[in-house]
Amino acid sequence: MFEGNERLHQIMYDRLGVSWYEQLKSFIDSETFTILRNRLLDDCDNNVVYPSAMDAYRAFKLAPYSRVKVVIIGQDPYHDGSANGLCFSTKGKMTPSLRVILKAMSEELSPIHKYRSPEFADLASQGVLLLNTALSVKAGQAGSHLSLWEPFFKEVKEKLFARDRLIWMLWGMKAINAVGEVPDKHVVFKTVHPAATIYDTKNIFKPGFNSVNEQLKKWNELPIDWMAELDDLPF
Repeated sequence: MFEGNERLHQIMYDRLGVSWYEQLKSFIDSETFTILRNRLLDDCDNNVVYPSAMDAYRAFKLAPYSRVKVVIIGQDPYHDGSANGLCFSTKGKMTPSLRVILKAMSEELSPIHKYRSPEFADLASQGVLLLNTALSVKAGQAGSHLSLWEPFFKEVKEKLFARDRLIWMLWGMKAINAVGEVPDKHVVFKTVHPAATIYDTKNIFKPGFNSVNEQLKKWNELPIDWMAELDDLPF
């Protein structure tokens, strides 16, 4: 089934899932990925790196290439150990950005509820690719692996650009710049980064969850149930 480095391909197949593995298997064989992987393994030998190796590619496993409808771009995983492989999502910790995102969800979509879970696996399973531009980070060192993952992110981005239609939700200039010019056949919703509202009240986070669902309906796609995993946590 696998060519070249069979062990590596088996690992990546298991971590990416069949759909994304088929898209990326040529890149996995490239010298670029070999360099990336060797540098990452070296860092893992000498530092604490988040998230775990099993979670690093979790966004792909939960949202197969053929089922992706919406792409949300983050920067790099939380460097405190709460990262779970999905951008902005955590294993349960309430971060400042998550507080803003979940409040926006509640106010726009379901004002009778206070909150939903900060674990976004249910969104990923509905076709929301929660993608960080870097899939790992050194403990306590935000941005430490951003340059390392640039070639991988570029490859993933090109595969997504090849899709007939997708919705991109870009929050903040770093996400906007990382993605660059999106094909005309896709739809983009832009707003400030959720953390920007914390530092300056003039910034308003308007992700447009309802607008995304209206666009999906126009394409005869099922809308996203953004509030699927409700929880009664206080703001």
